[in-house]
Amino acid sequence: MNCHDLFLLLNADDLGLDKHVNRETFAFMDKGKITSASLLMNGDSVEEAVHTLFQYPQCSFGIHLNCSSGKPLSGHVGLSPLLDDEGAMQHRLNNQLVNRELCTAIYHEWKTQVRKARQMGVPISHVDSHYHIHTIPRLFRVLLMVLKEENIHRVRLTKNLYAERDYPGVLIFYSKHIWNHCLKLAGRIKSTDCFTEFSTLFQIADDQKLIGKRIELMLHPGSQLQEFQEEIKRLKTEWQESIPWNIRFISYNDV
Repeated sequence: MNCHDLFLLLNADDLGLDKHVNRETFAFMDKGKITSASLLMNGDSVEEAVHTLFQYPQCSFGIHLNCSSGKPLSGHVGLSPLLDDEGAMQHRLNNQLVNRELCTAIYHEWKTQVRKARQMGVPISHVDSHYHIHTIPRLFRVLLMVLKEENIHRVRLTKNLYAERDYPGVLIFYSKHIWNHCLKLAGRIKSTDCFTEFSTLFQIADDQKLIGKRIELMLHPGSQLQEFQEEIKRLKTEWQESIPWNIRFISYNDV
């Protein structure tokens, strides 16, 4: 290991959401600019994504656990607090009482999503989640149950790397620290050392404390949302030249 090595895992979220996301994600993989992706198993184009991912054995593919958008796969009645009038899941968990019944329903939904991936032959490397719902403390036990029963050992951390101007309040910062610590104490669970957005890297790249760390960077290729357009634009450039360290690209298979 060189004293100036920086180990970066570039993970694309929402693979399978639609054809455009699939096309853009795999195009970046072709160019070696993305090393990993997470499948949205209830996405409109997930079958196409799974059919294509076998062409990229150098990359890792995980499950983007979801209870926040699209139609549920399990049909579990306990998910009703999260559903709209058309039966689609909504991003309500942060403002929802997560009681035992809802935890049970989410457990069945996540299990169904993982089982669907297994049935399709996906070599599941890790799990993360849509809107980071797997990091909600009340769902920690649910997450561990799914990981244990499905023999999955790699998980995305909750965000723990910030630009100075973006630091959260003390309570949020330490609650995240505790969550990450508990995850690593859970037994046989592996993750990177740090997790943040791709854009944050360029605000903290001079920090020598990053050297030798394995850092996951979250990306959203193919997204139509304005908030992700700058990161997509930058990913198309030779951005590595602006980083003052020797970059080594890794995937979740290396964690």
